[in-house]
Amino acid sequence: MFIAPDYSRQLDQIVKALNRGVMPTWLVAVISVVLGSVLGPICHHIFTEHVNKQRMRRVIYPDLADMYSKAHHFYHLKTNLDPTGDQDWRLARLKSFLRFAGEKYAKDNRAVYLQLPEYPHLDCIYSALRSAVGDEVDFDKLDFDINCGLAVEIIEDCVRLGQLPTKYIKKYVGKEDASKLLDGSKRKIT
Repeated sequence: MFIAPDYSRQLDQIVKALNRGVMPTWLVAVISVVLGSVLGPICHHIFTEHVNKQRMRRVIYPDLADMYSKAHHFYHLKTNLDPTGDQDWRLARLKSFLRFAGEKYAKDNRAVYLQLPEYPHLDCIYSALRSAVGDEVDFDKLDFDINCGLAVEIIEDCVRLGQLPTKYIKKYVGKEDASKLLDGSKRKIT
């Protein structure tokens, strides 16, 4: 003979669970409104700041790597010209290639730029690059090798010391320029 199992105890527990006192609907609505009005703007602000910093880095880092590559190239380039003509030619070429687009974007969006933890180091790099092409100081053209070499070393040191995070270089810079910059930063200081 078949005996049906007794599920009455389990059913009673289910009924008790379903009939347990719940939070009133109006209270749920009030809590939702309060949390939404407080957390919504905070989350929006944090997200907007993150996106703006990301956009800033997307402009600055590729431009910086490109300027490093060009400064490194013209610093090490040897021509068949006499020393003065050689430096004049390299200075003129480098000056024509450096656009400083990232610096211009940073100046146009200063509030976001100043939020970047690496901004003081970027300012130092831009200043060194401007010195290399004679924009900032009373420039003696024979100082090109010194100023350009210094600019290259400052960039390499900022990468080597982590002041320009490697993760951003890898994320925002093309593979070729990123590998040049990262390889250059691994050279020993002599």
